[in-house]
Amino acid sequence: MSQSPFYHLIQQVGLKASVFYSGGLCGQHPFVENNDSGHLHVVMQGQFDLVDRHGRCTRHREPSLILFKAFAPHHLNIPPGEEAQVMCADITYASGMNNMITAGLPDIVLIPLSELPLVRNTMNVLEETSQLSQLVRGQIDNKLCEVVLLQVIAYLVEHGRVEKGVLSGLAHPIIGPLLANILQNPGGQWKVENMAHSVAMSKTRFTQQFVASVGEAPGLFVRRERINLAKTWLLEGKPLELIAQHCGYASQSSFSRAFLQQTGQYTSHWTSIQKGIQFQSAGRAENG
Repeated sequence: MSQSPFYHLIQQVGLKASVFYSGGLCGQHPFVENNDSGHLHVVMQGQFDLVDRHGRCTRHREPSLILFKAFAPHHLNIPPGEEAQVMCADITYASGMNNMITAGLPDIVLIPLSELPLVRNTMNVLEETSQLSQLVRGQIDNKLCEVVLLQVIAYLVEHGRVEKGVLSGLAHPIIGPLLANILQNPGGQWKVENMAHSVAMSKTRFTQQFVASVGEAPGLFVRRERINLAKTWLLEGKPLELIAQHCGYASQSSFSRAFLQQTGQYTSHWTSIQKGIQFQSAGRAENG
């Protein structure tokens, strides 16, 4: 059974969710600390006011999902005398905040749960984890939250609510299947001539179609995708030689040069910074 291309995209950019609160919420709750992460709120029951960074307030009277793809100061306020059932999570990306997912998403996504039946079903499963131990529940909740993000991304693509980029490219009837294959195996032999042949186009026409759909040239996309995969593997502690081989580089040194050119950082420096961000996010979840 083949996996969703959105799943491979999430894997490649290293998207991780860390649930730091789940339960009843009352009163006013600011989210103003810049911890280099996005935020996901799923309001299962109750009304709420969403206040953005400019102080603009909108009231929402039905259960909804709110996604901030990157850090943005905001407040989630519950009307006086009422309680809402809410799940809150930090969203981080191993490949950094500027990646193929954030490039295609709106800054703020707000969708009533009535339009997201799959998300509602996933949240019902999440509620059932309350009987498990805290350690096991935390791990399961994070994974279920990542499933929610996968479902939301698929919804946005299907409803044309993404901007130019890989997300819109995946919806393209011709380019989409090719993109899915690249995401599944970015270390493959993805020469432009071979890609054009696989979709029965000339090299020139294929490149034009690819740029129009994805927003960048096919060769650049493949190089970027290989580095995204490498970032995920670096955080997993895999050896540089293995990463270089799997990501399609002739040697460890050629991979290191490509990584430095793409990110402006050496692999060791980049890994140290990202692990520090993950540690801070994990600490917040434990203290939440």
